Amino acid sequence: MAVLFSAPTRALVPSFCCAFLARLLRDVLLGWGSGINLATFLAAAIVSLVAFGVMPRRGLSPVVAAAGLIPLGASGPLLRAIDVFLGTHSLRGKVMTNADAAAGILADLGTVFTTTCAIAAGVWAGYLVWHSIKRDRFGASGAG
Repeated sequence: MAVLFSAPTRALVPSFCCAFLARLLRDVLLGWGSGINLATFLAAAIVSLVAFGVMPRRGLSPVVAAAGLIPLGASGPLLRAIDVFLGTHSLRGKVMTNADAAAGILADLGTVFTTTCAIAAGVWAGYLVWHSIKRDRFGASGAG
């Protein structure tokens, strides 16, 4: 995804590694029995912590963190909601009613919303941890 963001070539490998780490962490946490939102939150927090630690040292832009978090998004439910929404005009005469379509759209959009909130909260938590580590290591000024 970093290529689509026009990232510099030196950011491609860190972006790929962050994205791989994000999916690996989420899938491992799901395998251990964690809920999808908790797994997404923790994966986003850890990946953003890694990305914020790597970016300043190598002079990379925030595209590393952004590209690393994209695999955590709820693209499947979003595309299903769009598909059902676009297909509602052809529901006449079918078993599926408009209420069923609306319930499906709302369920999928609810999943998209909670996943997006988990990613945002994870990034925020990762940034706060990184900032506190940086402040503790380099003093209150943050210079280093």
